[in-house]
Amino acid sequence: MSQQNDDIDYNEDGDESDISENESGMETDEDMDEPGDISHGPWICVPTDETYVMPVIPNDFVQAPAPQNRPAVTARPIDYFDYFTVDNENDTNVIDILVSETNRYATQTIQSNQQPLPTFSRMHHWIPTDRTEMRAFVGLMMTMGMIKKPTIESYWNKSGDTYLYHSPSFSQIFSRNRFQNILRFLHCNDNRTAIPRGSPGYDPGHKIRPIFDILNNTFHTKYNLARDLTVDESMVGFKGRHNLVQYMPGKKSHRWGAKLFVLAESDTGYTSQVMLYSGKQARVRRAVHGLGYTVVTDLSSKHRGKNHHLVLDNAFTSPTLCRDLYTHNIYNTGTVRVHRKGMPRSFKTTRVAKGERVARQQGPIMAMKYGDRKEVTFLSTFEGPR
Repeated sequence: MSQQNDDIDYNEDGDESDISENESGMETDEDMDEPGDISHGPWICVPTDETYVMPVIPNDFVQAPAPQNRPAVTARPIDYFDYFTVDNENDTNVIDILVSETNRYATQTIQSNQQPLPTFSRMHHWIPTDRTEMRAFVGLMMTMGMIKKPTIESYWNKSGDTYLYHSPSFSQIFSRNRFQNILRFLHCNDNRTAIPRGSPGYDPGHKIRPIFDILNNTFHTKYNLARDLTVDESMVGFKGRHNLVQYMPGKKSHRWGAKLFVLAESDTGYTSQVMLYSGKQARVRRAVHGLGYTVVTDLSSKHRGKNHHLVLDNAFTSPTLCRDLYTHNIYNTGTVRVHRKGMPRSFKTTRVAKGERVARQQGPIMAMKYGDRKEVTFLSTFEGPR
């Protein structure tokens, strides 16, 4: 670069995909050249010592983090369960949905059966469930997550090799057959309203969508988040057959399962919003700026105008995202790939020794490349190069 351009850098056009190392199938158009792309000006070289102050100072955070209308100090654990599963705004709750849809599916299944039921079929003994029984059922399902046994039947076994591991509370609350009958018909949504695969509006998560909607709303309304937030991906381990199942070889805990994108409070890990990744074939709305951009803007949309600070990794961060979040009073800091569209061109070739750093600024965005055990590149609209 010539001497006259030492303090000016230009945008990297970008040629790298928006797919993280652990996100096969997350295709994007974020780093592709687009007709009519408008430049936001050059990247200006700035000092990296204590003397430099960002010209744009972040606004004060305007929300006090705290639970909203939480249960009394003397509340029971079940009261906290209800606190997050009852959506007062929409007059619905998780238990009522499970009861109505489980009863509906049981009726549909039994009535549609063209063949006589086997003599010992549990369906002969089906009776509709109710709220009290469903709460007990959910409680036992949660207990199974804490007490691991090889089969469902083993929770009711009282003899043989499992005698010492007997769990008497299970048989005191449910007979085994009744528990398995409810499990057989357990449903969250009406199958008749599902849009066929390949049709406009198809939702791979249709079967659990009502529960997702309730929890996302209650998680948001029952707790005011602190300033610092983060978006990341999570896996719910599952090896069964379903079109939501993803394979992510980089994950140590679960390599197979349903992938979630989560907006959480950085300090506590409190989950505020969850988005189910339904696969590239099911995405109806084209991610013009990439899937990472769409995930972050959708998850953070309810928190605009409060001056939150959102921390991201390089699967999501880009100059376009930083700029657009900033316009909605959401500050952003995150690692970023040097080949992202709009990054300083010099960052692609500049090498920094351990402990050294170089910085560029474009409007409210600060880009910094830092030498640690390996080179790390950041973008921020919240902090300067210090």
